[in-house]
Amino acid sequence: MQTLIFIAIVLIVLIFTSIQSQWEMNRKKRKQLLDEFEKPLERELDYNVYQNIRIFDEMTSGENELHIDADTWDDLNMDDIYMQMNNTNSSIGREYLYYMLHNPCDKEERLKEIDRLSREFTQNEDWRIKMQEQFSAMGYAGRASVYDYIHEIMKFSEKSNLVHYLMQLWLIASVFVMIFFRADFGIVLFVCAIGTVVISYFKEKAIIENYLECAKCIVRMIDSAGKICKMRISFIQEYQEKMEENLKHTTKITKRFFLITTGGSYSGSLFEIVLDYIRIIFHADLIRFNQLVKEIKENSSRILEMYETLGFLESCIAVAAFRNKLLLWCVPDLKKGNSYHVVDVYHPLLDHPVANSLNTGRCILLTGSNASGKSTFLRSIAVNALLSQTIATGTARKYEGDYYQIVSSISHRDDLVNGDSYYMVEIKALKRILDMAEQSGHKVLCFLDEVLRGTNTVERIAASTQILKSFATEGRTLCFAATHDIELTWLLDGYYENHHFDESFENNDVQYNYILKDGPAVTRNAIKLLAQTGYDKKLIADAVRMTEEFEKNNVWRMET
Repeated sequence: MQTLIFIAIVLIVLIFTSIQSQWEMNRKKRKQLLDEFEKPLERELDYNVYQNIRIFDEMTSGENELHIDADTWDDLNMDDIYMQMNNTNSSIGREYLYYMLHNPCDKEERLKEIDRLSREFTQNEDWRIKMQEQFSAMGYAGRASVYDYIHEIMKFSEKSNLVHYLMQLWLIASVFVMIFFRADFGIVLFVCAIGTVVISYFKEKAIIENYLECAKCIVRMIDSAGKICKMRISFIQEYQEKMEENLKHTTKITKRFFLITTGGSYSGSLFEIVLDYIRIIFHADLIRFNQLVKEIKENSSRILEMYETLGFLESCIAVAAFRNKLLLWCVPDLKKGNSYHVVDVYHPLLDHPVANSLNTGRCILLTGSNASGKSTFLRSIAVNALLSQTIATGTARKYEGDYYQIVSSISHRDDLVNGDSYYMVEIKALKRILDMAEQSGHKVLCFLDEVLRGTNTVERIAASTQILKSFATEGRTLCFAATHDIELTWLLDGYYENHHFDESFENNDVQYNYILKDGPAVTRNAIKLLAQTGYDKKLIADAVRMTEEFEKNNVWRMET
């Protein structure tokens, strides 16, 4: 009796400890999710993971004319903005968020829905966390993206289970012979059968191992979708009903996964060891896998729809978290027309940004000294346009604009692989924008920094004038261009609205205010910055003298 009581006490303690441990894990996870929603993220992704994240977007990029190309994405430092926004807890979420940011939208209904869901997730903390726990349960895929996994298993050639059934029959027959006829002959048959079964098992298992990981990922997604549907959250009812309809046809997939294991899921428990022997002897997981592949192929469209639904919902949680951390944000007002109006616009990557405002219907030419804020302003406007059309969020007090095709030519470098010089890279980038303006079904919003900086002054000014003029006259492009060539301000005066940034000097120290001002720039600081960084005084004095001589006589003279 005492032994039974002792065993009962031990069992109770083990159960209590297990419950307490699970409760503590849940508490820590909830705290982590709350902290990540409130505080800046400190996540890093290695190169291979980042490559996987891109696959869904790359495989679907041809479906949207407004898709952000690689050059524009890099120009706007969108990898950094994506990482700042990536509050997701699953591969599906982070893949879809990357896709969402690459695909500006011209549909008011979708942007309103993103705004609505983001607000709901902010206001309904408990439901948000419950959903995030399920996204976390889906987890991260291994060597590939989930989207890639789905397509990879769909390409797998189905195999018949007849061979596996014949091997089972051979085993049973050898045992029957051993018991009822000749034991010695039966033992030989049995040993041969076991050897063949084991060898064929591991040979076949090696072939399908990667596909088993794909299947496991799909099963986790279906399982989490089912649990989210059971939550009965009123503000995502439409999405739950859509997933429930898909689940009616995909529940067999999770059932088929029973007895299937992958290399990374072996626990070492006694139960697992027994199951492992069952798998090997009866080829149970191989048979199940072949049945599973058939179910996945038959329901591929439903699986992909669930992938996109779950990805969209988790991305909206990431948008809510991103908004929550911004200094200031607004819901953009997007409508067809020439008006472009921003109030207190700023760049979301800056810790202490200076906000600027602009109200225009014309192309903009920016001038100003080095490091005065021209490039940052260009990127601020571009990033706001992109975020407004992708996540219905402007980092400004007010944002009004059209549904644009966004493109830029800001950061260039020599292309050693193709043998293109800096200038060739630059003119190809500008030609791509000119072609886009002619072919696009949308108004093009383009951003140019230091047009044709890779060639001589005379030809640069002449060619830049004509290129920028063409953007302004064809009427389907809103161009923001920054330049140091002050001549462009009067050459393009009838086509571009001039604005500038300037600076002041106090005690030989340059001071920037980063405030956008009307009209062309009237100050320069290149030679003064030489002095500030310790250049020889005579060198600086000669440079000043040459500048003054040129401005007076329009002729360059060296000191004699």
